[in-house]
Formats: sequence, structure tokens, C-alpha cells
Amino acid sequence: MILLSPRQKNILQQLVQSSSGIKITSLAKEVGISRRTVYREFSELKLYLSQHHLAIENVNGSYRLKGSQNDLQLLTAELDQQPSKLAMSAKQRQAALACMLLLKDQPEKFFSLAVSLDVSEGTIQRDLKQLETSLTEYHLQVDAKKSVGVEILGSEAQRRLVLGGILTSQLNEYEFFEYLKQDTNNERSNFFLQLLPKSVLWKCAQALKQENVSKKTRSDIQEVQLILILAISLVRMQHSTIKAYRIKKPQTLFKYRQEALAVFQMFSAEIQSRVTTAEIDFMAVQFQGVDYQLDLKNWGDDYDLQVTYQVKHLVYRVAQVTDWNFNHDHDLLERLTKHIGLLLQHHGPELPDVPISLLSDIAEKYPKFFQAIQQALPIEFAEYHFSTTEQELILLYFANSYENANNTGQLKALVICANGIGAASILKSRLQQEIPAIAEVEIAKVSQLKKIHPNHFDLILSTLKLPGFNWDYQVVSPLLLGDELQRIKELVRSLNEKFPVQTSIQTLSENSINTLEQIEKNYQQVMLCRKVLQQIKLVEIDNGSQNLQQVLELILQKVSPAIVTDRRIVQAEMLKRVKLAPVGIPDSQIALVHATNKSVNCPFFSVFQLKKSLKMRAMDQSEISVIRILLMAGPAPMSDFENVLMGSISSSIVMNNHNTQVYANGSLVEIKNLVALQFLNQIKF
Repeated sequence: MILLSPRQKNILQQLVQSSSGIKITSLAKEVGISRRTVYREFSELKLYLSQHHLAIENVNGSYRLKGSQNDLQLLTAELDQQPSKLAMSAKQRQAALACMLLLKDQPEKFFSLAVSLDVSEGTIQRDLKQLETSLTEYHLQVDAKKSVGVEILGSEAQRRLVLGGILTSQLNEYEFFEYLKQDTNNERSNFFLQLLPKSVLWKCAQALKQENVSKKTRSDIQEVQLILILAISLVRMQHSTIKAYRIKKPQTLFKYRQEALAVFQMFSAEIQSRVTTAEIDFMAVQFQGVDYQLDLKNWGDDYDLQVTYQVKHLVYRVAQVTDWNFNHDHDLLERLTKHIGLLLQHHGPELPDVPISLLSDIAEKYPKFFQAIQQALPIEFAEYHFSTTEQELILLYFANSYENANNTGQLKALVICANGIGAASILKSRLQQEIPAIAEVEIAKVSQLKKIHPNHFDLILSTLKLPGFNWDYQVVSPLLLGDELQRIKELVRSLNEKFPVQTSIQTLSENSINTLEQIEKNYQQVMLCRKVLQQIKLVEIDNGSQNLQQVLELILQKVSPAIVTDRRIVQAEMLKRVKLAPVGIPDSQIALVHATNKSVNCPFFSVFQLKKSLKMRAMDQSEISVIRILLMAGPAPMSDFENVLMGSISSSIVMNNHNTQVYANGSLVEIKNLVALQFLNQIKF
């Protein structure tokens, strides 16, 4: 189903209800737009209506829909299924934009995209810049031309895989299967659920089940992923088929080809006529991808023992040539065995044999290591040809091992996913490519969290929100959009600064003095953190229809005179800052109002719940309805540590969607725990 904007939906509903026709002035008034915009929308709706065998016609100055009664009824039913309003975060919007373009087979106008996502054309252009960098990593190109529109160019197979990865990361498996069970669409259904025709999704689910392919999946999310990739293929095949799909070991795909062929035969003759050999191979690889399980109990069979033995010899040969003792790095051996084992069995996505700039840079940085690896691989794995990209990825393991041995930080990351394969694997691959400072990346399913020790990891990333998970983590998309990647790089840089390389050993006397001073300093810092945490309250404000100035007056009356001695001066300072720059948090219902002044005796932070929402301007210049005001005040001047402490709160508010939700909807205990975690990260024990 093509998704319409609320405005387009309203226009079509007006036309459906006015069977005898409606004047353009009346239509513009009903929808609340100009006549010029109505004509522009007519142009945008032309293709959509033609697909429903309908058209807009002008009869003596009145506009109406032309078509059969049956087609009009079908349109009415689809309009009822269209969501009435879109509510997305910036990252969800960017993911939605990528999905819409990946599904299209021709350029899409900027105006049409803006209308569909209910944002400005400027926002669409900014989102495209974010997407461009991420999609380039997957060898897809954003081609934008003002007079024509924007489209995504690249390999058909690759665009389907990326589209499937985004959709999988945005959907909840329970919601997905409940959606398929419903007889009609729920108007509140997830935006991403409605990007593909429900009838196609249902047929794909039935076909996979009937051919017993679904039984091979090891989790619901794996089954969702297979249904999505099959549905995407059917939709895309109407306009573009995969002409060629290279596989390394075709002899291993025989039974999966048979399954793919059987599944395609479950569909109409028109679809079957479009199925190429490459399409069958593509789908066979997807089926093969879920038909394996790599865990410790399987490491005892002869094949894995053989791979382990070969990898040990590979590490030994590289160590000999480079004069670096890689042999004692057991993590290197384990990770290399898993990685090369998957390559030999052809599990996981196939890497293109094209240069990847980051990997090429690593090869240039460690030419001696790379040369040793290139020499050793053909000796130990004569039966397998490693592409340059695969050789560079293997080099990445050795480079990480080398850098970790020279860095006391040894950063370790945990990637949490819903279950099974999919977004986490894409995310892990990007982390390994983009951030060499992360020495090890481990993937865990949500179901495994109780068995995981989060304190064993320096960085935790998740492709979904984790209610009740009290450790600091970052929610990211599988594409790792530009701002997300930069945020992680900055975080990694700050983590590295916390663990500097030791260049010398202090004497006992120096160490003793420094230790005593540090203990005293830590004590003072902990007491300050404790004081700020004790002052945090969640207070309800009966604000009625009052403006921001009046609301701030009510709020400051709730603050102890021991903290703020002159409320009017602090109120004026806060209003002055609000006028200088918006303080609303985009895509939320919270605002951060803050000020420093001599009338404030100590750092203070608290949350105030408004009984009636207050219209305020957000940092992205959009208007939001604020229901919680986060009040932050500090003395002037503040000490370095006080600045760091209060800065950690303000940065945490916009750090990720999870934090924002805690501040917007969390209980007092949840908010205090989140703030305490920020404080803990600032104390250098």
C-alpha cells in the first residue's frame, strides 16, 4: 500500500464524499490549504489514482473522481486503512525515507517525499545527506536532481538486503504477526508495516510455512526477516529483477535452490514469469543463511577442529614474519576461527571484491602485517580464494590485537539485537570497519541479557529500546546514520582518554601522595553528586493556561530558598536564554530550561510535570507541546567538576531516544538512576 500524507488522504476523502463534484475553493477551505497547493497535490496524486483505475476530472469547474463504483469502494476501504498522522523521531524518519526510496523504481519528487513524511523539503534534503554516507558503505548511491527528483542507484540484490535490514530493525515480531492476523489494517499500525502490501506479506508467510522453510528459522525475528526479504523481492520484481548473482560455492545451494523454486511456484503465473536463475540463487542464499547454528557445542566436530588448527598455523606464520607475538592472544584465535569458519561455509552476506577505503587505509598503516597475511593464507587455506576485501578484514583482527596490546583501554563493545541474525550483524560489520579502536564486538540477543555482565563492556549498543535495562547504552539504527556514527566515535575517543597508555612507573612516595589526594578529591566529588541527586524531585505543577514566564515563576516557588536566593533574577536569566535559543527537545514533550547566576548557591536539577501542555519551540525550530520541564541551575562561576557534572545531565537528555524517554515519561527512581549513571562516568577512580 502506498502511504499518503494526512493532507492527501483528506483531499481524496473530500472527493469521494462529493460524488457530484466540489469547487476548488471549497476543497481548499475544507483541507486548510491554498488553491495552488490543491492543484499541486492533484498532480502528485495522479499516479496513485491511476494505479486504482481512477482519475480526477473537472466538470464545469467542479472536481470529482472518475471511475467505476467498485474502484471507488476499493479506494474508500484503502483510505480507511491509511494512518491519520505520522509521529516519528528523526532517525525513524530517515529510516522511513530510505525505505521509501529503496522500494521505488523511479525518481521521487522532494515535495512528494516531504508531504508523505509530513516535514519540509529542507528536512528531506538534510536527511538525504545523512543517508548518503551510510548507503555508500553498502555500495548504494543517492542520486538527487532538482528538476527530476531523488532515487537510489546500485545493485538490486544489495538494495533489497539493506531494505530488509532496515525494516527488520524497525519492526517488533509480535506486532508483525498480530498485524498479519488482523482482517483489516489498524490505522495506528507501525508506519513500516504498511510500506509493503499486507496481502503480499501474508502470502509470503503462508508460502514459507507450506514449504517448511519457516521451520528452519531459530527465532520469530528470523522468520520476519525471511518474510520481508521475500515480499520485498516480489514487489521489486514487478519493475526490476536480479540479472546476475555471484555465489562462491554453488554446489552447497542445491537443496536451497529447490526450496526457493518451490516457494516462487506458490505465486501467480505473472510473478513466476519474472523469476530468473539469479532470483532463485538470491533467495536460496537467504534460506541458507538461517539454516545453521554456530555455537560452542558444534566446535567439537572434525571440520571445526580442522579450521581451528589451520587458523593457529596462520597466526603462527604471521607472528614469525612480523616479529610480534600474536600467539598469546586467545581472543584473536577465537574470533579468527569463527570469521574464517563462516567464510569457508559461506554463511552470512557475501563481501563485494571492491576497495573499501577504511580497510585500504588499515592495509597501508600495517603493510608488514598485510603482506604476511597475504603470504600465509594460500598456504593454510589452499582450497579457498580470499578476495582483497576479505584479506583486509582478516588484517583488521590482527591490527586490533596489536593496538590493544599497546593500549591499556582495550575497548570491548556489546551489540544487542532482538533475536537471531539481521541488524546486529550489519551493525557489527560497520563498527569493525569504521572504528578500529573497538577491539572486540560481541553480539547478544535480548533473551541473553540476564546472562550477560554489562560491566565487562566499555560500550553497549542496541538496535531496540531496552526497558528495565539500567546500564548506559546507545540505541542506534543498523545503518549507523552519520550523526550516530560520529557520536559513537566521540564516545570511543572519550573512553580512550579515560584509559591513557602508561608511559612510566611512579615511585612509591609519589604514588602514595597522589593516591591520598585522589581519594580526597573523589570523596568531595561523590558528596557533590550525592547532594545533587538528593535534590532531584518530580513535582506536579498546576499551570492552567499560563505562559512560560508564569510557569517558571510557579516552578521556582517549589525550589528551596537555600538553593535559589533570588527567584526573580534567576527567572529573568532563564527567560533570556530561552529567547536566545529554543530549549525544547526535538521529537519529545520535554524542554530543558537552565541558567547560571550568583543567586544560585549550588548545582540543582529537577523535573516538573505540567498539568496542561505548554507550546514551545524545539531546538530544530519545530513547535512541540511540552508536558515536562527539566530545570537546571548553577552558581556563577561553577567549578570545573560542577560544569562537567551538569554538562553530563544536559548531554544525556539528547544522547539517545532511550534517555529522552526516561526524562519524558520515567518515574523519579528511573530519572535518578539515569542521572547517577552519568555522574558515575565522570568520577575518575
